[in-house]
Amino acid sequence: MGIFKNILLLIVMPVQAFLLTSCNDDDFPEPPATTNIEGRVFTQNEFGQPLYDERSGVSVYLETGFRNFNVMGNNTGVYRLSNAPTGTYIMRYSKNNFGTVEKNGLRVITTNPRFEIIDGFQQIPSVTLTKLPTTSFNSVQAVLNGNPEQGTPLTLSISATMVPPPPPTGQAKGYRIFVGIGNSVTRQNYIFQKHVTSTVEDLEDVLEEELFGSIPNTPGSVLSVVLYGDANFDESYENQTGQIIFPNLSVEPSAVVSVIIP
Repeated sequence: MGIFKNILLLIVMPVQAFLLTSCNDDDFPEPPATTNIEGRVFTQNEFGQPLYDERSGVSVYLETGFRNFNVMGNNTGVYRLSNAPTGTYIMRYSKNNFGTVEKNGLRVITTNPRFEIIDGFQQIPSVTLTKLPTTSFNSVQAVLNGNPEQGTPLTLSISATMVPPPPPTGQAKGYRIFVGIGNSVTRQNYIFQKHVTSTVEDLEDVLEEELFGSIPNTPGSVLSVVLYGDANFDESYENQTGQIIFPNLSVEPSAVVSVIIP
């Protein structure tokens, strides 16, 4: 019987030692730090005037590391995310018929936080979404003038009629010109762009050195032009992939018109 007890002790003691050595603090890491965040989204029309009754229904996408969240703003545009993991965030704000805005590099931490804390919520800087214009363009034309071989610089004249026209109150309406090489030009595929405003419906723009100083004037090359309605203020940002985004363009562009460099 004594021999049996000794054998049993030899079996049990290594098991106990293994359990004691394997269950250390490293096997139960501390959960990641969390905090509460809050922000507000405002809405405005294409002239920068507040739209207080359209602040509800804003969707906010939040991403940090390998985690992402979707929250909705209330009827005053306020959104909240409780127990948000700390880290550097991408936040994307969107609403139907409004421009989408993205903010990158928002660092949310608990030690010496960058953002003010009110009632336990870190206050993320506010964002304003702009209602997309419904502007369209009739009678779009592009005319190339000048001849570098004869000593006259090239100019590109662009004309169109804006529909609907600027309001009779004298507020300027915005639009954006995109120029591309070849027969195709879009808001993503262009070599030159310019934001313009007008208080009249009949548009006339002349592009000179600002355009031809940045592109090769190769004879026979095709230049294509397209117009989009835009807010009457110039807004753009770079998204996380490095693409330049113009958030307030009309959904539908004008017809594309082309000219050939002589």
